[in-house]
Amino acid sequence: MSKDYLAINAGRVVFTKFDPDTGALSIMPEDKRICTEACDGITRSKTLNTYEIADGNSNYPAGIYDTGMTYAVGINFTTLNTATLAFLQGTAVTKGSGNIKEVASLVIPTESPYEVELLGNTIGDLVVLDTESNLFALEVSAPSAKQFSVASGVAGTKQAMEKSVTAVATTAGTATITITAAGSAALVGGKAVEVNLTDVDADTNADEIRSVLLSDPDVSAYFDIGGVAAEIVLTRKIAAITESEAFDFTLDTVIGIVLGSTTSVAGVAAIPSKLTFNLADAGSPIMVEYTFEATEVESYDINENGTHPAVQVEIIHETMSVDKTKKYKNNSIVNKMTLTGNIDENLARQHAPTTLNFNAIKPLGSNVVRNKKTSIPL
Repeated sequence: MSKDYLAINAGRVVFTKFDPDTGALSIMPEDKRICTEACDGITRSKTLNTYEIADGNSNYPAGIYDTGMTYAVGINFTTLNTATLAFLQGTAVTKGSGNIKEVASLVIPTESPYEVELLGNTIGDLVVLDTESNLFALEVSAPSAKQFSVASGVAGTKQAMEKSVTAVATTAGTATITITAAGSAALVGGKAVEVNLTDVDADTNADEIRSVLLSDPDVSAYFDIGGVAAEIVLTRKIAAITESEAFDFTLDTVIGIVLGSTTSVAGVAAIPSKLTFNLADAGSPIMVEYTFEATEVESYDINENGTHPAVQVEIIHETMSVDKTKKYKNNSIVNKMTLTGNIDENLARQHAPTTLNFNAIKPLGSNVVRNKKTSIPL
């Protein structure tokens, strides 16, 4: 961006990985990250690394020579998605049921029943402390003073529906899958998804159906898509009471394929565990440590020997002429960069932005950076 122009927005960023097998820019959807996070600013800088040859007969060097260049980009995110951090560290975010730990300051109710509801169905032992760090004892029946009992919750059941391919496609063609789910705004009226089917075998047909459902953002956002061999299983991502759902399949140009009737699993809402205390402890503050079952846990792991992928960094931003008569759409593409420096995943009470820093490495071709702009309406 020329200094003759003023930036009027910080810009948006797109990261695209390079295919480790071919070395070319990847075309796989999972290798592109369009950042929707709020961005406060983007800095770009070029450093010239040089050395000098001394001249003993002068106060100036006899020559200054380049040893290399460092081209750096810093992106100051005021919000940062976990998926972006995982993407740039060569790992992936996974979602599924799992266990989560909680340490909470609670107060025993002053009125009967003297129960404290937890965040979910507990797993393993609980620790309950008073304000002096004295332990409450676990009592399996009616608790006395400085005791508590646990009413176990229910983990819940995720509603599911399953079909199987019972007859293979004999002539390749298309079919329409319609998925309906009362709890999804995108699926409540039924969403039709077209699938291309080949005349190979039942397992291949089922895999083709699973793949197209996985690629649909509305269906895959609400359901986990699974199944083996000829099965297609759609499982609601959360455990909740049974709702109205349907899995319909109609033929278009494909011939021969048959999907059997839908087999359903009813949904059961999760019920959290409860702690019960004695009247003698009513109104007392307590500290509770426990692990509970969660129906959807988002996680990503940082591997000891993990590598950070090379990425193309695209910056899309707007500028305005100093006299405010023209506005421009700007595109900057840094051909190949890697994440570097400190990643501050702060846990301060007051929010602080996170800056991600990148350094350019040897590009494909000869261009490290490409800058373009065009005039757009004010």
